[in-house]
Amino acid sequence: MLRKEPGGFQLLPKPLPLMIASEVRLAHLHTFGIKPTYIQRLDVACRDGWQAAELLAVNPSQIADLTLFWLSHRPFGVLHAPDHAPRLRRMQQWLGRLVRPMSPQDIAVVCHSPRARLPWNAGDRPFPILMDRHLLDAPVVWLSLGDNIYWIALTPNHLLWASAAYVVDLADGHWITDSIGEDASPSL
Repeated sequence: MLRKEPGGFQLLPKPLPLMIASEVRLAHLHTFGIKPTYIQRLDVACRDGWQAAELLAVNPSQIADLTLFWLSHRPFGVLHAPDHAPRLRRMQQWLGRLVRPMSPQDIAVVCHSPRARLPWNAGDRPFPILMDRHLLDAPVVWLSLGDNIYWIALTPNHLLWASAAYVVDLADGHWITDSIGEDASPSL
């Protein structure tokens, strides 16, 4: 951006929009060798996955929502489509321990953001992530870059690989594979 001043033009710094944080997350994906299929900017921040599906004009089963829980005192996340959201009672029965949803204050502390967002830097992963197997059935999966304005489309396998998630069947309540395709259950 240039500003005219007496004696010439002065180069002004670029404004710092919400895109800066999104660009950082995209850079993390590029370090994995992953390039999004699509990048879409919405005019408004979405409240939830249902609204995102409507604004992106895609099936809700193609939206990856992240829900955060506490398992006793340890955080964990669940990647799921809006139509396959984890049920608290089912999660409590399945994991056999006290599972409770995170409060907005806890989300802000754990994610360093007021919104639940996927931590892309795998080396600094603050919590394990479970991914519902239904997301693997979609041709592409849309997820927010953290601000619910910028959305990217990835193949389900790229999302699985970048998130280092464990594939689970939320409906049946059992582990399927870990992030590299071997049978496993994480130590939550």
